[in-house]
Amino acid sequence: MTIDYYLRLSREQLKQLSFRHLESHVDLEASRAAGRADQEGAWLSTEIGGYTEWADTADQGYSLGWDWYVHVPSGAMDVRPHSIRTNIMLITPEGADLGRAQTEQGLQDWLSCWNWAIQVLDALKSEGCEIR
Repeated sequence: MTIDYYLRLSREQLKQLSFRHLESHVDLEASRAAGRADQEGAWLSTEIGGYTEWADTADQGYSLGWDWYVHVPSGAMDVRPHSIRTNIMLITPEGADLGRAQTEQGLQDWLSCWNWAIQVLDALKSEGCEIR
């Protein structure tokens, strides 16, 4: 580990990792602040949001978290832009850091191929929260 606490990985090494779900929660304050729409006299939230945290299954110290949101009424769940929290730094084939912005974009692209939303929804249901 370096002084900046990042664990460095190539994109290929990232693809080999698997993660386990640690926790997910609805963020009531963020959901309230997301905006409301006046629908026939009622104020309805236009978005539900929260956060989720994950750790690598091999216990090598890789951690990953992000904020998520669900568009109402479509139900589409997605990673909130610029919300990824991690100790991973992606590197070039030569071993140079890609930098924070390119690492975040690489992780965002990787997460778009992952079926994380099902596990987040299952965790929320087990806590008594249900998003319809």
